[in-house]
Amino acid sequence: MLRIVLLRHGQTAWNHEGKNQGSEDIELDDIGRRQSEQTADRLGAYDWSAVYSSPLRRARETAEIVLRGRSIPIQLDDRLRERSYGAWEGKTAQEIGPAYEEYRRDRVLYRPPGGETGLEVFMRATAFLHDLLKDGAGDVLVVSHGGTTAALIAVLLHGSPATAATLRLANCSLTEILITEDGRRVLSAFNDVSHLNPQPIPVVSHETAPTR
Repeated sequence: MLRIVLLRHGQTAWNHEGKNQGSEDIELDDIGRRQSEQTADRLGAYDWSAVYSSPLRRARETAEIVLRGRSIPIQLDDRLRERSYGAWEGKTAQEIGPAYEEYRRDRVLYRPPGGETGLEVFMRATAFLHDLLKDGAGDVLVVSHGGTTAALIAVLLHGSPATAATLRLANCSLTEILITEDGRRVLSAFNDVSHLNPQPIPVVSHETAPTR
């Protein structure tokens, strides 16, 4: 059996301020580091056969904290980066203005100036999982971003890019999917923040929190 644990990175200052992060290399803030430490306690009993992370600092730092004191290599994979929002990065939804409403109506195909479409992120996630699933067994940790993790979930559950666009994930939330020997996919945890104290306020829309 293959157990895939998908972890969104901890909070950053830009998350707190409602700024779009995208491909910007933002570090965790103090809350994000504390969330990562609490996640390390939650995941301490797992015997990881592999750990993958986005190369962006907020994800990489989360992975490093979660693996504290354990000699497990972190494999950085560029396909796990967050969706690029191009000229929108560093801006809130209010600062982006009317164009953000166009994006909100079609998160799959809309391309922010100089950025990526949701479809492109979905295809990156598909390619990553195609390689991951070749190995077949064990416990695997994947540390990524809100949008990319949503795409990974959708691919694993045989969903679509539109499925991914509907999912919202909290900082340092855990989603666990089991793949049985007969190929069934079992969603055993989704957006689980029960290990965090205090628990983060759920993200309910991009209007209030466009960041990833």
